[in-house]
Amino acid sequence: MSGRRRAGQRGFTLLELLIASALGLVVIMVATELLVGARQAERLERAHARLVDSARFATSLIGRALRESGYPGCHPALRRNLIADGLEPAWPPVDRIGSVSAASAGDGLVIRSMRSLGRATILSTSADGERLRLDREHGLRRGQALVVAARATADCVLFHQAANTVDILHRGPGLDGLNRRPPGGYRPLAGGIELLVPERTVFYVDDAVGQPGVRSLYRRQDSRGGRREELVVGVERLKLRFGLDESGDGTVDRYVSAAEHATHGEVAAVQVDLLVASHHTPGVLDAPMRLDSGETAIDRRLYETVTLTIALRNQRP
Repeated sequence: MSGRRRAGQRGFTLLELLIASALGLVVIMVATELLVGARQAERLERAHARLVDSARFATSLIGRALRESGYPGCHPALRRNLIADGLEPAWPPVDRIGSVSAASAGDGLVIRSMRSLGRATILSTSADGERLRLDREHGLRRGQALVVAARATADCVLFHQAANTVDILHRGPGLDGLNRRPPGGYRPLAGGIELLVPERTVFYVDDAVGQPGVRSLYRRQDSRGGRREELVVGVERLKLRFGLDESGDGTVDRYVSAAEHATHGEVAAVQVDLLVASHHTPGVLDAPMRLDSGETAIDRRLYETVTLTIALRNQRP
């Protein structure tokens, strides 16, 4: 009896232990590989989500500015231009700068429009109709172009501020002959008005602040003193194509690179290509990816080209 019990209590053989260990090792390796794969997939998903957010924010900023480009301050049919040399401050509505700085990548997009300074009320008008006294200071310097849009009369006028008086708008020629006198005299303006001045905005791509090897989308605006604003980190390049209206019917006949448009037709639309990268996760890929342009990326970040196309509302002054 005791001999049979000892036989029944017999343990694993060496072969069985080896097989069990091998199976356990396989299970551990598979589990580790699945865990690493899951973490890699999570990193890729997170990197792509951040990339999409950056692209959406960048295109929304540029798109909003393009939709406002060329705005002359009021309806063109109602506006009179008194500026002596016929200057149109919001024209051309879009343009290109080849290089904003030594490190800038791609094109620089220039957008012009008229920006509101707010409302005011005309208290009185001089006998000759040149000077309009306001109920507040206007903040304009002598020689600055502006549009005065009258709400009550649906009328507006473009001129240079011809005096330094802080609460008087002077639409006359002034000492420097800045404006012309209309042959039929000045149209009367009274009551509530809106003041608008030229705004110039430049979008471009340059090195990111404090992040070597990464670029950002920047903006400069006249209304902010021309200082640069870092808008979106991870935008690596900005390329422009202009849609030309060569037939004069207001529609795009063909697209050309921004550098070519000066000698061709009028710009009716703008196409912006942004190359956006996942700057938070620089080594998210196993190898550099191939870009839409056919080039190979210089690092293992995730890249995506986003295209924005906007038809210009105000093609002519």
